[in-house]
Amino acid sequence: MSVTRPVDPMDLERQITALRERLANAEAALAAKTAEAEASAALAKSSAAQVESLAALAEASAAKAELLQQRLDALARQIFGRSSERVDPRQLQLAFEEAVEAGETPPPFVGEAPDEETPPDEDDPKKPKKPKKRNGRVPLPDHLPRERKTHTPAPEALICECCGGGKTAFGEEVTSQLEIPPCELRGDRARPRKIQL
Repeated sequence: MSVTRPVDPMDLERQITALRERLANAEAALAAKTAEAEASAALAKSSAAQVESLAALAEASAAKAELLQQRLDALARQIFGRSSERVDPRQLQLAFEEAVEAGETPPPFVGEAPDEETPPDEDDPKKPKKPKKRNGRVPLPDHLPRERKTHTPAPEALICECCGGGKTAFGEEVTSQLEIPPCELRGDRARPRKIQL
């Protein structure tokens, strides 16, 4: 048989109060950890959404950069390429027909071409043709004084070696050359005479 000790009501109240405090502390800690976990979950969710939007933005930027690089290459080829490498603008439109059929908009440069690249209309004879740009040096101005020099071959060169007959002139070639005569440097010596009065 066990002997039970009498229970002190004050001691029992202290134990209940202590247990209630421990329970309240545990509930507060659990609520704080739950709030922290919910905040972390929300942050992770928003971070995942930001990562997805940044990935989509990076993909769109890469596609746009590739399109702009293609456009730059095509324009550089039109401007700086040799005439055999130049592309007819209508040929560029053929390259983007698939994109148009797929519902995509073609780049804006497809319909544009520099004036020198547009093919001439063969059906329009009224349209005046642009004069060709001449290469070479600019002719000398007319106000410069001219000295005419005629270069005639030696008399032996005017006789044919085969038949001994005379050769005849059939044309001439006129060239202009700018001559700048060297300046003349001269030292003058002055000897004023002294006169006595």
